[in-house]
Amino acid sequence: MQAARRTGRVCASVKGYDLSLAAMSVAWLKGAGAADEESLDRVRALIAAGYRERNTEA
Repeated sequence: MQAARRTGRVCASVKGYDLSLAAMSVAWLKGAGAADEESLDRVRALIAAGYRERNTEA
C-alpha cells in the first residue's frame, strides 16, 4: 500500500484491510452464486474506481 500511495495509484485514505474486505466480498458473491459474471465485473470496477486516485488512469 505504501508503494502504491507513493506512486499515486491508491488514495491515501485506503487501507490494505479495506481492499481485503472488498476482495472477500467479491469472492463471497461469486462463491455463493449471488451474482453473474457481468455483475461481478461491474462490482470490481466500482471497487477499483473507489480506491484509485482520481488523476490516475491505471
